Amino acid sequence: MVGGGWLALYLLTDWTATQTGSTPPTMSSKDAATLKLEAIRTALTVAAGIGAAATLLLAFRRQSTTEQAQHFTERDAQEQRITELYVAAAAQLGSDKAAVRLAGLYALERVGQNNPHMRQTVVDVICAYLRMPYTPPRHITQPGPAPKRTRIRTTPAQRADILRQRTEQQQEFQVRQTAQRLLATHTHLRNLNQEPETFWRTPQRQPMDLDLARANLTDFNLSHCHVGNLDLNHANLHETV
Repeated sequence: MVGGGWLALYLLTDWTATQTGSTPPTMSSKDAATLKLEAIRTALTVAAGIGAAATLLLAFRRQSTTEQAQHFTERDAQEQRITELYVAAAAQLGSDKAAVRLAGLYALERVGQNNPHMRQTVVDVICAYLRMPYTPPRHITQPGPAPKRTRIRTTPAQRADILRQRTEQQQEFQVRQTAQRLLATHTHLRNLNQEPETFWRTPQRQPMDLDLARANLTDFNLSHCHVGNLDLNHANLHETV
């Protein structure tokens, strides 16, 4: 700012000196003094203009820096919130209560639906759940009439424990059926030219990969489903009769 003012003053006063020092002089001493005064005013105006421009530039850069910092802060907060939701939902799958596990599956689905970059991760967690050790109910693994059993005397506590185990097995069956339906829903694509909102792709526009090796699956239907890599090695596929 100061340099610009001095430069303007120097150029104007040098030109004034040239005019008054010429032979014969092209202007009177009075006019030269007036011109010098105008040169000083012009120099001050130039300096003020440069100062204003510099101030505006600094203000613009400060505003830009503030906006960028706010953007990064908001993005970090959003990513942290997504991570917290994902961790909480995944933790629910480890509950000993079937209702909580179901809630965890639906919470994971919501995370994937709202955040496309998390979809393959959500699918991987659901597939991992289905790969966990599990014995389906007997009427699925051994269809047909049940063999006659030798009546064994049991105590009320033993009967209650057997009933509890059967109930838990049935509840786990329902949880796994829900997990299978979620996988089928988000890979279902009947028309390649019209993808529903429920059809999931990765950010790279690839369909979901399903790793279901060694999983126990019952009535698992992938009709009209479009997937990437599908691993069913050593999987047990059952049908209800």
